[in-house]
Amino acid sequence: MTKLVKHVTRVLVMMGLESSTASGVAAISMLDCDDSSSYGTCMIEPNIQVSGGVNVSYILLAFFFGMFLGVLVVLYKTYKRARDAFESYEHMYTQMAILDSAYNRLQDQYEGLREQHFTDIGILDNLVDRHVQEIGVLQGQITGLNEAMRRLREGHNELQ
Repeated sequence: MTKLVKHVTRVLVMMGLESSTASGVAAISMLDCDDSSSYGTCMIEPNIQVSGGVNVSYILLAFFFGMFLGVLVVLYKTYKRARDAFESYEHMYTQMAILDSAYNRLQDQYEGLREQHFTDIGILDNLVDRHVQEIGVLQGQITGLNEAMRRLREGHNELQ
């Protein structure tokens, strides 16, 4: 089977239909290696590195692929954090609206209680003034009663 493949490859090389391989006599001599010869004695294609190292283009390709993946990871994490921040902002905005309405309601209650407090203070002040006047009238009446009692006692003492 390998001999058939070698013969077909020789024909293709001779006709010039090979794909990026050595051309002409170099290709034929390269294909002359058969099963009996060792791999070290076969001729090596001129464009292949002999040292066994990795081609630099593969390293650059792997580097740029890694950089591309790194950028994708950074963009994904940034998107995720931005989405979380936006959801937190929406929640905070809702909480702020609730707190604002509660504050306005408390402010209205405070104003109502303040007005009621001043009204109650005014009523109590009027009641205190009225009681002070009543106490003054009662004090005058008690003084008049004491005077009448003193005169009555004096009149009683004179009669005795």
